Amino acid sequence: MKTIEDVFRQCEKTGAWYGLQITDVNQQNNLGDTVLHTACSWGDLNAVKLLVAAGANVNSKGDQGAIPLFNAVIGKSPDVISFLISSGADPTIENGYKRQVLDYARNVSASSVILLLLEQGKKRRGKKGA
Repeated sequence: MKTIEDVFRQCEKTGAWYGLQITDVNQQNNLGDTVLHTACSWGDLNAVKLLVAAGANVNSKGDQGAIPLFNAVIGKSPDVISFLISSGADPTIENGYKRQVLDYARNVSASSVILLLLEQGKKRRGKKGA
C-alpha cells in the first residue's frame, strides 16, 4: 500500500469494517477499533507507518479496551511492535480485562523476539515515569 487511502480501502474490505466508509485516520468501527488496529493485525509495517505519519493515535483503545499493540501481537510482526513503541505506544496500558499487552503476548505464546521487545518497551516506559 502506497497511500493512506489505499490503507482505508483495504480496511473497508475486511469484515470488521463491512459497510463503513473510512474518512479519518482515527475513525472507529463498530467494535471500537481504528484503522491502525486493523493494520497492526495484518503485520503490515508500511501501512502502520502511513497511519502513524497521518496522525493515528498509537494508544487508542479499541475492541475490549485493547490498544494497537495487542493487534500487533496478533500480526506477529516484531517490526510493527518496535515501530509502535518507538512512536509512543505504551505497553503498560491495560485492556478491558486489566491485562497489559505483555501478559497477552505470553498467553498466546508470542515469539521470544516479540516478548523481548515488549519487555524492553515496558522497562523504558517505567524509566520515563520515574
